[in-house]
Amino acid sequence: MNDAADVSTVNRSRQPSHGGRMSSIRCFAAIVLVALAASLAKSAAPATTASIPAEKISDEALTEFAKHLEAGIARRDPASFDDVMDIDALGKIVTSGIAAGPGFAGGFITGLKGRSGQSYGRDIIRGTSDGGTYRFLRLVTEEGRSLPLFRMQGPSGLNYHKLYIARRATDGKLAISDFHVAISGETFSQTLRRMYMPLAIDSAGEKRSPEAVELLRSLEMTAAMNKARVEGRHADALRTYADIPAKHRQQKPVQLLRMMAAMHTGDEEYKQALAEAAPLFKDDVAADLLSIDALLYQNKHSDAIAAVDRIDKRIGGDPFLDVMRGTITMTAGKPAEAKAFAQSALKREPGLYAASDLLLSLAVQQKDHAETARLLTVFEKEHGLDFGDLNAAEGYEAFVQSPEYKQWLKRPRPKR
Repeated sequence: MNDAADVSTVNRSRQPSHGGRMSSIRCFAAIVLVALAASLAKSAAPATTASIPAEKISDEALTEFAKHLEAGIARRDPASFDDVMDIDALGKIVTSGIAAGPGFAGGFITGLKGRSGQSYGRDIIRGTSDGGTYRFLRLVTEEGRSLPLFRMQGPSGLNYHKLYIARRATDGKLAISDFHVAISGETFSQTLRRMYMPLAIDSAGEKRSPEAVELLRSLEMTAAMNKARVEGRHADALRTYADIPAKHRQQKPVQLLRMMAAMHTGDEEYKQALAEAAPLFKDDVAADLLSIDALLYQNKHSDAIAAVDRIDKRIGGDPFLDVMRGTITMTAGKPAEAKAFAQSALKREPGLYAASDLLLSLAVQQKDHAETARLLTVFEKEHGLDFGDLNAAEGYEAFVQSPEYKQWLKRPRPKR
């Protein structure tokens, strides 16, 4: 899922950041390490998954389900997600078709339910703190069935979840049996399956076949590749990648690790990694989500915009992507274009925190003191922030010397 900052951030009194929190693009690669944290340690097992029951559920029922889920996360209520997770169904998808020792599969599913006191809902709430959102965008169609599409955006970056909904066997209620994670290019069950497979093989206690030996060796090499990347030894990570057997290299997490390492080893290496991964990801947005940060570091603003455009087309539209376009154009020194993108995002999704944050960035940079005061008031009224003394706030030096600031200080303070 996603571990990030304290969920109470948006309710605290705070100092505004210099130009707001969206003054630069988040490192989208970072969220991969969260979304795949469990699997990367033992990554590269085949990611096939059992089919999910495709019972016909009306679009009206799915929409109601999705809006209820969105509202629960907005209330910061982890039970709103946990209570609609069908762990038994998810566990069956994860463990299906993999030989294991007696009782091992059942124990694994029980472990998924417990998760050492953690919760899936709490993970999402943490991942959408500090003005982030878990937003129901629309229903999308896949193989004749409708699936709710959610945007997950917060301190760790941008992601999308596509939820597979079915009736829970125990009570007949709608529940989430699996979900597709855009940044990893696969379903959550496939990520868990990759973690489960080597454990199941060992639990069987039988002599390993040559194929199993090769698989487990590939898992170890992928873990070593990730360790080298985390430690900043990107060239070592790529050398380990080259030693992984070809058929095991063609797994999405392995390719994502390669791209993350290649970002830091040169343009040609990165271009080659993107090109070779493209057939594997096809219409997935993962590669583009990862590429934006690297493109910005290289000042390739038009290429970064093109990546956002591809994401927009593939997911069928999202106002938040106008915030990304605005941030990129602001970084490129085009404040008028950036402002237009932020205003477009707010028009399409009123109250979008990140869009107002971008407008605040621009107002502060351009010393538009009246607009700065207006936007600070917007954050207090619409987003529950309570600003303290701005005299020590970095970047607001000109604002605090202005008549607009002195007038702003006279505003009615929000009651909390």
